[in-house]
Amino acid sequence: MRTTQTDPTRSTAGHLYEPGALTTLEETAVALRLDSFALRDHCDRRAHVCGTIPVVRLPGGVMGFRIHGTWRFLFPISGPGPSDSDGSTKPPTGEGR
Repeated sequence: MRTTQTDPTRSTAGHLYEPGALTTLEETAVALRLDSFALRDHCDRRAHVCGTIPVVRLPGGVMGFRIHGTWRFLFPISGPGPSDSDGSTKPPTGEGR
């Protein structure tokens, strides 16, 4: 019998990411419609250290982690969330502020 602490199928409050492969910087740049060099520069400038790993939060809930000198990213689980007045669910870009 599994305990609740070690049960990987048990949902956790605030768990927004599915376990799985991390995406590359290039794949993330394409998904966010950014230049890969600009994304790398942004991550290097904005990262904060969590334990021993540099971490950065990007628009739309994307999380970046620098592991062994290489940036890798996790995208949040898609689902219902806040939407713009036009009905789109695009991540905020910060433009128009």
